[in-house]
Parts: sequence; C-alpha cells; structure tokens
Amino acid sequence: AHATAVISQRGADFKPRVLLATEDPGTRIKTPEAPRPLPPVTVKNPQFWDTVIAGMIHVVEGGTAHRIGIGAKYRIAGKTGTAQVFTVGQNERYNARRLARHLLDHALFVAFAPAGDPRIAVAVIAEHGGGGSKTAAPMARKVMDAYLLDKYDQPVADEARDTQGDAQRDGSE
Repeated sequence: AHATAVISQRGADFKPRVLLATEDPGTRIKTPEAPRPLPPVTVKNPQFWDTVIAGMIHVVEGGTAHRIGIGAKYRIAGKTGTAQVFTVGQNERYNARRLARHLLDHALFVAFAPAGDPRIAVAVIAEHGGGGSKTAAPMARKVMDAYLLDKYDQPVADEARDTQGDAQRDGSE
C-alpha cells in the first residue's frame, strides 16, 4: 500500500502510520498526528506518473478489475495481480479445479481512491484466492467504501472464508 500511495502522490512520500490522533485523557482534546514527509521518489520524466496512474484507472474502468468500479461513488485506480504457487509443466494447462487448495494462485490487488484526489491506498493479498480481480479487488473495494463513505459502523462480510470457490469453478482470473 505504501508504494501505491507514493504512485498516487506522484512521488511524494510520507512515513506510513496508523495513528490518526492522540487524545488527552483529562481534557478529551484530540491532537491530529501530523504526516511525516520522507524524501520524494523521483523518476526520469514526471509524465511517467501520469502514464502509470492512467493505466491504473483503466484497469478499473475497462480492464481486469472493471467489476469493482460498477456503482462506485468515487473513481478508483488499481492493479490486479496473480502470484503462482504451483508451476505448470511445459505441456500442461493450469486448471484450478484439479489442484489442492494449497497449490492455488494467490490473488493480489493494489489501489488508491479517489483517483483524482487520493485519500486512501490499499493492498490486498488473498492467499490461494485465485485471480486478483475476482477475490482481492472486491475486498479492496469494501475497505475503500468503508473509509471513503464513512461506513465504519457497518459490518463487512467475510469474503476471505471461501476464496477457493471462484478460482475452482472457472480455473482462470
């Protein structure tokens, strides 16, 4: 998520943190935790940031993660991924239905939102979850919805319980 946040900020880098604020127990006054800048990440041509971000937006608006963008109240930039656990032989074809669960691919998805004014960056790795667009991306969407749409008080379904299901049914991402 940290690298994704750096991309979203076109190289501006800050020390990752989970603390939003501290509260004085006597006065109950909250003091926000200030972001701590790190040296920026530089690239040869600053337009490279725009190219990468445009590609990540396309992944959600017309690419492998298009389903998670449907109905979103904000624009998402993301990238799906799949990490193989099992090497398929040269003359063999990958078929998730024939593999034991511990041999299924890992599902990956990184994203930030809103794409034009980023407020959150997420990274999801679903072990043995199959393709990133079917398993990890929907999980990331729920996290972004909870953060951006102030849905903290609403429970998020545990979709990590059966990540094997989709991958086994169709054998692809």
